[in-house]
Amino acid sequence: MRRVVPLILAAALVAGCGSGSGSSSKQAEPAGASSGGAQIAPKSAAFFLRLNTAFDSSTWATLNALLAKFPDGEKLFAGQSENGVDFERDVKPALGPETDVVALAQQDLSKGTYVGLTQPKSPGRLDALLAKSKDKEVSEQIDDWRVVADTRADIDAFKRARNGGMLADSEEYRAATQELPADALATFFLNGSVLQGAIASQTKTAAKGPVPGVGRLGWLAGALTGKQDGVAVDLRLQGDELEATPFSAELPKEIPAGASVFVDFKGLDATLDELKRSPAVSGQLGQATKAFGPLIDEVIGLFKGEGAFYARPGPEYALVLKVADETSARGTLDKLGTLVGAATQKAPEQVEVDGVSMSKVAVGKTAVYYGVFDGKVVLTNATSAVHSLKAGPYLAGSKAWHDAVAAAAMPDETAGIFYADVEQLLPLVERLSKKPLSAEAKRNLEPLSTGLLYGSVGGDVYTIKGFISVR
Repeated sequence: MRRVVPLILAAALVAGCGSGSGSSSKQAEPAGASSGGAQIAPKSAAFFLRLNTAFDSSTWATLNALLAKFPDGEKLFAGQSENGVDFERDVKPALGPETDVVALAQQDLSKGTYVGLTQPKSPGRLDALLAKSKDKEVSEQIDDWRVVADTRADIDAFKRARNGGMLADSEEYRAATQELPADALATFFLNGSVLQGAIASQTKTAAKGPVPGVGRLGWLAGALTGKQDGVAVDLRLQGDELEATPFSAELPKEIPAGASVFVDFKGLDATLDELKRSPAVSGQLGQATKAFGPLIDEVIGLFKGEGAFYARPGPEYALVLKVADETSARGTLDKLGTLVGAATQKAPEQVEVDGVSMSKVAVGKTAVYYGVFDGKVVLTNATSAVHSLKAGPYLAGSKAWHDAVAAAAMPDETAGIFYADVEQLLPLVERLSKKPLSAEAKRNLEPLSTGLLYGSVGGDVYTIKGFISVR
């Protein structure tokens, strides 16, 4: 599956950009309308990906229309070949209306060892596709599905795992996927223990330990649903100690327009405090916790209200935190500035920017300005941020923001917001990477407009919804 799967995934992931409301007499059943390959996939599967591969459906008709908006879109599948395998000639005729990819265990997911499931319209065409692979994948008929893997041992492992029951009968799988869109083009399910283990391996913590702000993970699931003007995104995460709470965001009305990236949050202090006390962080802080514990707590306290980070071309970066007590917040910043100044042997310098008293501290080759005004803590790398925060125009008044909010159908209350304006973002990406984007990349990114994701909480499930717009 190592050579065949990339072609299948490329086809299906791009399919996620193009579903719409077109009609077709051959419209396949939506990927989310039944259990599909989950009927034969093992209940213990670490990862399960369902893909709409009904190439003669309205989904793919709309995809072609959407790809036409990209300069090189029509060439995408024409050049999608490897080792003599051609997408149009070999892949499309070999797959059924749904094609699934399964990783049986965490180590399989890490190694890229997958088992594929499909119901080919022409079994002979699937055999011909597999015969073209240098790895000589094997397959076996199980119920109404063809199971494809790199080796016979992988298929045997798949069959043994089925002795523990089917994924479609798993309460966790049903809970994770039941609220995903029925017309999704691609859906995935990731076992919580696998995700927990991956996080633990990166943070060097116990695999069963809670994740700050989330708790112990039950599962992660998501979907891509194509529309004529872009892609709808759905993600669902189950945790037993979610810290997020709904709020009505005020900072979009106070953050400057023209933001490349904008992230809005509230009540992050609880998560930061839990993170500070976690073994991974407390072990690294060591004696610093004893020496600077009170100051660390004060800094964490600044994140109790609504906060946001934004970036604008320039580059201009700013962290903005709404605070109830300006005097207390200023005292915390002064303590922090004194500490940084002692470490760098450069005392903070007082400067005035548009009538606002700010402090400037050098951190390496970068100057950081910090201050408190209009009920907000502001840390930034550019004095232009102070001017824009005071004078506007503001993000909430911009057409780009308004269109993104409408496309994502964002409600008045959320549990966090992520927004990106691709046109504004590209210059920033080039500056940070110190490498210009190719002409091909630029012309194919140009049709992308904005992306907006927002969070919500229901019981022990954190949901992210949003939309990536295409002009």
